[in-house]
Amino acid sequence: MKSLRNSIMYHINNNRMKYMFVLMCLSIGFIGGFTLAGFSKAEDVSRNIQNFMSGLSLDAIDYFQVFVKSLFFNLRLWLLIFILGFMYRLRFLSGVAQIIKGFCLGFSLGYMTLYFGGRGFLVSIVSIIPQTIIFIPALVIFNVCALNVASKLHSLKVKNQDESITKKKWTWRAIMFGIAFFVSSLVDGFIVPVFINLVAKLF
Repeated sequence: MKSLRNSIMYHINNNRMKYMFVLMCLSIGFIGGFTLAGFSKAEDVSRNIQNFMSGLSLDAIDYFQVFVKSLFFNLRLWLLIFILGFMYRLRFLSGVAQIIKGFCLGFSLGYMTLYFGGRGFLVSIVSIIPQTIIFIPALVIFNVCALNVASKLHSLKVKNQDESITKKKWTWRAIMFGIAFFVSSLVDGFIVPVFINLVAKLF
């Protein structure tokens, strides 16, 4: 356990600037999403969300549909980061994935909180917490790994050295992160709706 903790700290310390960049992109997206939510029409937001919450029940929820939508969104971010891991000149565009995810989280939180106060905040937290436990950490670390791989592949190319081993390692590592994204989608599809249903009566 101590060895694992030391390895994690070593990785973070060696990639401090990259983590700062990735987290900054996530924060920019979150702030942008939250701010944009404030410009939405209160009447439309209130009507749409109350209709959704009033019609929400365990029997009415299509869990598989929620899972598929979450998986489709997560895999698009995964594919973006995976491809950019091979592109040195475009590697920092992987931060776009953080901005997109941060925007979605910020907009959702702002949408619910600004017009429903504590009740909306509660629903948002129920929706967001599972993602912060699995998806967000995986997305951040995956992004940093992509930046490292892109730099390493560029260095190998400049030195005219073999890149195949690094590419294979990156592919397998990406698959592991893909599994984490898949698990996160399972949580979004089959667990989060149950908790949202528990607070639906507040509306």
